[in-house]
Amino acid sequence: MPSPRNVRRSSEGIMRASNELVYILSPNSIAIIGASKNPTKRGYRSLRKLLDDGYAGAIYPINPKESEICGNRCLPDVGSLPGRVDLALVCTPATTVASVIAECAAKEVRGAVVLAGGFEEAGDDGKRLQDAVLAVACAGGVRIIGPNTSGMFNTHKACNLGGFSDLRKGSIGLFVPIRQHGSIARYGSSSQRACGFEHLCGSR
Repeated sequence: MPSPRNVRRSSEGIMRASNELVYILSPNSIAIIGASKNPTKRGYRSLRKLLDDGYAGAIYPINPKESEICGNRCLPDVGSLPGRVDLALVCTPATTVASVIAECAAKEVRGAVVLAGGFEEAGDDGKRLQDAVLAVACAGGVRIIGPNTSGMFNTHKACNLGGFSDLRKGSIGLFVPIRQHGSIARYGSSSQRACGFEHLCGSR
């Protein structure tokens, strides 16, 4: 049987992990890395959705080529964030993600939603990119949702990083494989459904 000391250490580790997940699933601040003025880009649509839905937390668009997006001052890089941020939405290509996560780790960003595809599912080169992202994230303590994910949402926080419309609030929270994420979210978006979601995360 495990000793009382080992049981205590295990319990403390679980509690620390749970506390960190609260910041990610219910973030009070979000950095949108790769924010855009192009309405077809996720870096625009996600920012616009947060603003339209009345997300009450701090939002930090990041794009070195823009001074403002949707009326929000744009920062040139992750290093310019004014303090610790709960969650980053990474809208940049797969080849940039490892360096972006390293920058997030340096600023103590707690978690990141990585939208880009082109990782393990794309073959050996993608697998190497994914391994590099994982190594940087583990070393820096950044928890990852993704890669190649539609995003996540928390309906009670008005935090919709999946870009879905008309989400019905409820008490269901799910972590689902990427291949099922879109269909489940569309189910939650239907106004004719009796149930609704609180959280949904699509990950590997």
